[in-house]
Amino acid sequence: MTAPKSVKNTSSLNLILLLGVLLSSIAYFPLNRMAQHGHVLTTSLDKHTPFVPIFVIPYMLFLPAFWLMIGYAFISKRLFVKLAVSAIVMYVCSDIVYICFQTLMPRPQLIGHGLPTRLVRLIYSHDRPFNDLPSGHAAAATLFGLYFLAIKHRWRVPLAVFSLTVIAATVYIKQHSVIGALGGVLLASASWMGVSYVLGRREC
Repeated sequence: MTAPKSVKNTSSLNLILLLGVLLSSIAYFPLNRMAQHGHVLTTSLDKHTPFVPIFVIPYMLFLPAFWLMIGYAFISKRLFVKLAVSAIVMYVCSDIVYICFQTLMPRPQLIGHGLPTRLVRLIYSHDRPFNDLPSGHAAAATLFGLYFLAIKHRWRVPLAVFSLTVIAATVYIKQHSVIGALGGVLLASASWMGVSYVLGRREC
């Protein structure tokens, strides 16, 4: 007994979208370089924002949490199309900005040898200080919170708080400027709302 054609088409579409999310997200890495000169977007607000290395913990925990969310949505099919298309739009728009308007985030001199500081050093050593605007972490964390709120997950409140903590972490560990983090939040919100408007309110 073969699966209905509509089911096969849906499965194929979901696989294509999953691949699209993966490819559009990893484009960040070759674009994380300074082509000509990087625009520094830090303001006085950044100068008055302290460096708090303990925030590296939610920052590092987020990437596996994000991909677990993508996997959960893919398997459960709960708003997967809406989530995947929103993520692709978000990543593609980010990549275009990185190409056309490269930004540089000045990093502080790290003092101390505690575990949080060592973890920040690890991040700094593996992630070059470009692609400040929009912050990929802040954008993905916003999408993370919006998704679990939309599906009314029973853990949606603590998960939304976690997403806010991750957004704050991008600024407190000096990985992104306030403008870079805010740009990520706005981009993800616009992507989610725009895709929601196009696809409608139906479960997809």
